Amino acid sequence: MAVSDRDDMVVKALSWALRELVKKHAREARRFLARHKGRLAARVTREVRNKIGTGLKNPRRGWDRRGEPDEAIEDLSTARGMAEARSHERERWSR
Repeated sequence: MAVSDRDDMVVKALSWALRELVKKHAREARRFLARHKGRLAARVTREVRNKIGTGLKNPRRGWDRRGEPDEAIEDLSTARGMAEARSHERERWSR
């Protein structure tokens, strides 16, 4: 079964399918994760749990879904530093 397959393309496909399922049927996705806990690739479990919890595949710590500093960041200098690092990362990948 695909659940225990570790081929990278199968893992990606399963992760994608479950993340899509979360959009409309989060409860069923949670049940699937619980039922197949020991057999799923760690990547699938991580990405699907992130999607359930934050709505994102790979959430960035301290940022909300719109790319704004999260309310949990109380120190403005930390938020500015994170914004600069994020801007630098964006520039690096756009080259």
